[in-house]
Amino acid sequence: MQRRLHRASPYTDVAHLQAVLTALQENRAAALAYAVSVINYEQLPYEARQRMKAERATPYMQEAMRGQPVTEKQAAYLRALGYVGTLPADRAEASLVIDRLKRAGVQP
Repeated sequence: MQRRLHRASPYTDVAHLQAVLTALQENRAAALAYAVSVINYEQLPYEARQRMKAERATPYMQEAMRGQPVTEKQAAYLRALGYVGTLPADRAEASLVIDRLKRAGVQP
């Protein structure tokens, strides 16, 4: 963390890095627990790490899509999955409908 701080670019959140360094220095037990969790994560197969990343990102992606109009690709995919009726209100809702249809085993 100290090296990252010394090599910080203008785009680096220096305050965040400093807060992390301070936390690591002040709470050794928590720092050790964090290190163990990082090592365990890195030992997971690549596919498992990618799945975990995707799961963590989903709420942020849903929020970013909320309020945005359904894309042409989403509309076409919904039709290919047999969806009929009014299109969902936004990209987030369309994404959820697509996921539900796919989990139900509907094939395009």
